[in-house]
Amino acid sequence: MVNVVKEQNITVVDLGGKYEALNEPLLQEFTTALLTEAEKAEPPCLLVDLTGVSYVGSNFLEVLVRGWKRLKQRQGTLALCGVGTFCADVLRITRLNTLWQIYPSREEALKALSTEFAKASPS
Repeated sequence: MVNVVKEQNITVVDLGGKYEALNEPLLQEFTTALLTEAEKAEPPCLLVDLTGVSYVGSNFLEVLVRGWKRLKQRQGTLALCGVGTFCADVLRITRLNTLWQIYPSREEALKALSTEFAKASPS
């Protein structure tokens, strides 16, 4: 089940469980959540928490790219955290790791992103 929460002023899209692979219903739910939030999140920053996801395929990567492009149009950021070994290898091989900030943990990501967006926000 996909959860969308706001933490430290950052929108987090969390897959909320342990997955060998993202099946079609879950992938569709993730697609809807990510693309919707990419359009409306304020600030335009999404953190995708992949904790517990052990496999991602091309369809999942395509959804991430689509969300990233929507955020980029809004001068926003997409970041990932909790990326497992296999997923990190896939991101490295596809060179998608050069597009997004990747953090070891949600806490580290939130700290860095909330600081970045606090500086970018007008006082």
